[in-house]
Amino acid sequence: MALLIIILSILLAWLAWRFLEPFTPAWFFAFMWAVQLFMAATLLQVVISFYFMGLLYIVILCCCMMAGTIVLPRATAEFDAGRTLSEWRAGVVLAVLLLLAAGNPLLAIIQNGFDLSEMFSLETLLEMSNEMAESRYDQTLEVSLYSQILLVFLYLASLYGGYCFVLGNRRLKALCLLTLLPSVVVALTQAMKMNFMTSVMLFLTGALVSCVSNGIPVVINRRKWLWGIGGSVAFLAFLYLTMMFRLGQINEKASTIVSQKFIAYATGHLPCFDTWFTEMRTDEEPLHFGAHTFYALSNTLGIEKREQGIYQERLVIGKNGFEGEANVYTAFRPLVEDFGVYGAPLFMLLFGYLSQLWFCRIRRWKRAYLSETLLCSAYAYVLWSYVTSFYSYLSYIVAFFLFYVLLHFTYDEVPVDTADET
Repeated sequence: MALLIIILSILLAWLAWRFLEPFTPAWFFAFMWAVQLFMAATLLQVVISFYFMGLLYIVILCCCMMAGTIVLPRATAEFDAGRTLSEWRAGVVLAVLLLLAAGNPLLAIIQNGFDLSEMFSLETLLEMSNEMAESRYDQTLEVSLYSQILLVFLYLASLYGGYCFVLGNRRLKALCLLTLLPSVVVALTQAMKMNFMTSVMLFLTGALVSCVSNGIPVVINRRKWLWGIGGSVAFLAFLYLTMMFRLGQINEKASTIVSQKFIAYATGHLPCFDTWFTEMRTDEEPLHFGAHTFYALSNTLGIEKREQGIYQERLVIGKNGFEGEANVYTAFRPLVEDFGVYGAPLFMLLFGYLSQLWFCRIRRWKRAYLSETLLCSAYAYVLWSYVTSFYSYLSYIVAFFLFYVLLHFTYDEVPVDTADET
């Protein structure tokens, strides 16, 4: 079975390269999962247990999304965008968003009985990070309504910062990069990795959609490869550091513990979904028809109750001396729970069609702000699919709505002959 997954993952990557337009959501989805499946069937299976049936099902879902994409013809970019970035308005918006985003970690520190000056000492910072992490897992962490509102702006700042980054001058680019700083503070003071990972992902999502909608070609040259590799190493190193902060100490013992956990967190989603799909799932369970994929709405409306972390079942995934546990089940588990084994591929077929439709619209109509926002959400779902459904959290949904509003104030419009969409 491992050999079959290796062959299919290579075939999946080839099909994406041969038939899909580069940098579309389906293109990212296929390559992202092809690489992970190849790694699972080659290196990871040495220390991690796999049944492989769940991995085979992921291949099917990827193929369905690609099939939904190729129905539409490729869009030809119009480089006369009919608009130009208003750098002063974008700068003002970014400054306001940065201030609001910074309020989230600072308010959390104060509300939980710490002093802001404790951030500037490594010893007190480690204690703060450990205590706040323990309180979060015990569900005793003080989280006010104001903190939840400011969390929306933390995500919005990263998304809007990435969008403006590719269009602005050096000063504006520097301001855009600063939008990631609040999530860095959250990671260091509360040992919350997901906030930082989400902010980075949203920043990249905003930058990518901005390139597509403004006709800026994405060229991967040697310099960008080096920047990408360096950025990835720095990103992983920072996540590793936050896990050390979670233990409240930096030493050799903590490094050994974190190394085991780091591998489990980075790869655990594959064996977790594979095990659930093969051993834990039953056809007798009732379907939820979108309630789990769109937990943000169903939880808000009282239809379903979303638990912290979505799923509570922790699985032992290691073997051959590797002691690893994980409870991350990817976006595919809620998809199957909602629509069943046969309905989930149909959902991915439709999702592939819609994501390509939004991609085409923003290449043809340069004020298609709604399509730009929806395409951002599609990229976010794709890039976050290794964790869970991106539509599970209300703060993300609200951030996208506000992003749509901000797009109307981002540009100075230039009259064009093409039809517009708002």
